[in-house]
Amino acid sequence: MKQQIKKFLVLSLLIVVCACLSVACTPKRKELAVPASLRIVDEVLMWDEVENAEGYVVDIDGIEYETVNNNLDIFLITSAPKAYTIKVTALGDYKNYISSAWSQTIQHEIKLLKGWGLRSINNNTAYEIGVTDKKEIKGKMVIPAFHPISSIVNCAFIGCTELTSILIPDTIKAIGSSTFEGCTNLKRVKLPFYLETIESNLFYECSSLYDVVFPSSVKNIKGRAFYCSALKNITLPEGLESIGVNVFGNCSKLESIVLPSSLKKIEEDFFNYCESLTSIIVSKGNTVYKSDGDCLIRISDNALIAGCKTSVIPDY
Repeated sequence: MKQQIKKFLVLSLLIVVCACLSVACTPKRKELAVPASLRIVDEVLMWDEVENAEGYVVDIDGIEYETVNNNLDIFLITSAPKAYTIKVTALGDYKNYISSAWSQTIQHEIKLLKGWGLRSINNNTAYEIGVTDKKEIKGKMVIPAFHPISSIVNCAFIGCTELTSILIPDTIKAIGSSTFEGCTNLKRVKLPFYLETIESNLFYECSSLYDVVFPSSVKNIKGRAFYCSALKNITLPEGLESIGVNVFGNCSKLESIVLPSSLKKIEEDFFNYCESLTSIIVSKGNTVYKSDGDCLIRISDNALIAGCKTSVIPDY
């Protein structure tokens, strides 16, 4: 019995010694630096890069978003008119570095803009939006998702040069022609989910517009809808059937475009003055058009419909 107790004590001592040696040999993990200089530029949250960080977690009003880069696009996240509280932590690898403490918080306020109103239609069963004072339309605009609001009138926001971005709720099913024409500081737009037609001149001469969130419901884009020199890359949604005259005219910074397999009709000159265009791609399955050598070709007669600065015209 004494021999067994002695063996047990020796074994216990060895386990304690090994554990102490293991702890002594394990390098102490360092805590990462706290993310600093939080700022928001064009609705992208940015902060200084933290050395040795594996990624970051952004907390916006208690909801966490992970990112591997020291930035996060919050255009769609901040989709309600209110003040948002934001903070960031840097993630460690849990071997050599542990995650940082949370950064200082910043506030980002989205205001419910004044200067617009509602007009009743269809025997007061629905309403459409119009602008009453263009001077009040400034910065980011979030239109409330009230069910009776079904449309935006023609030319509603025309010439609202201090409007920088707009989120249009999915309750709206129609947007009139030239609605945002001449909104020269408009940069980002989220179109509503059920919108089927993008009317003519909708974003004509919106010279700062570079980001458009297309809904999958869009079937038609009418003439000169995106006469916007700042657009760089466009992927049009599946379900789109027709593109009107000069839709992407004067998009001098447009570098690439992806056309969906559903596209059936393209009017002439829709790439007019797109001097930076280097890539034209037609999605597989399109029975009317195809892309070859960065050329847009009509399948029925092998006619070249449009080219770009890198086009190689096929022998056929």
